[in-house]
Amino acid sequence: MNILENIFKKFIKPNKKIISTAVILGGFYLFQQHLNLKKTKSQIIPQKDQKKKNEENQNPPNQSQTLDLIYNETVRARDVPDEYKQFVGAEQDIDFVLQEYGMGRKEVKESLQKYLKGMRRARGDGNCFYTSFCFQYLGYILNKASVQEFQDFISMVDTLPFSVIHNNIEYEQNDEMKQSFKQYCQIIRSIQENRNQNFFDLFSDPQGQFYGLSIIFLRNLAYKFCQENDEIRSLLQAEGPFLKELLLTWNKECLSMEGVIKSLSHKLNIQTTLLRINSQTNNISQEQYNQIPNPKLIIYLVQGQGFYFIGIPQNQS
Repeated sequence: MNILENIFKKFIKPNKKIISTAVILGGFYLFQQHLNLKKTKSQIIPQKDQKKKNEENQNPPNQSQTLDLIYNETVRARDVPDEYKQFVGAEQDIDFVLQEYGMGRKEVKESLQKYLKGMRRARGDGNCFYTSFCFQYLGYILNKASVQEFQDFISMVDTLPFSVIHNNIEYEQNDEMKQSFKQYCQIIRSIQENRNQNFFDLFSDPQGQFYGLSIIFLRNLAYKFCQENDEIRSLLQAEGPFLKELLLTWNKECLSMEGVIKSLSHKLNIQTTLLRINSQTNNISQEQYNQIPNPKLIIYLVQGQGFYFIGIPQNQS
């Protein structure tokens, strides 16, 4: 029985006499109002759900007690001048950075200027490679990547355990860290104005956890990718420690970073340019990883005096 038949039955008296047309029309009006009310409610509910989702994205991510402990025993335990406390420094010209680290020879500067217009300092510790790489990779994902690329990135994050090793203790399956990292990324991605500056402020903040979560993310990603490659896994394990210990230990450096760079570049489908400064010969050696036509991102790393720096290419606006 359809809706109209139901309506007409309601307006027929038991003695089979049809009531007045005015009453029937009134019934139609009331029924239409009922449909409109249902439609309005159905629209309000998704709007409330979206509003709730937006509010959740704007709430500060939960702070990890494990990461806070690691910060207290590493980052906060070092007494460094204020200008070196940030995890990533402000953009500087090449000459400034080279002079600061005792590499300010004319030949080195001129060689670097063929590729770069400036540099950023990465905090000098065992995470400096991951800092330099991750800052550029996340800068692309959060500021320039398409909607689909960002969704693929979040899906990739979901596959990682966010494990971290500190003081020979492995903290496994840190789901809270993973959720906080995703929330940070979604918040930054939703910013309409000055997004890149907000990203820099959050990443470089020595009191905030976004940096630490980012490093743990990249270390877990590097471990996953290197574990899947027999050649790179063998190369790294030749250093002695187990691969997990080598790549997941907070602040631990790796002598064979080329294997990590190669693996990350290939799997993420990006290109990496490594510029090595030889302070004794004043020469610059260049190595390209995963050279591809029209790369969506080229990461520039400058290595010298035991540190990695973030290179700013000539064509970057």
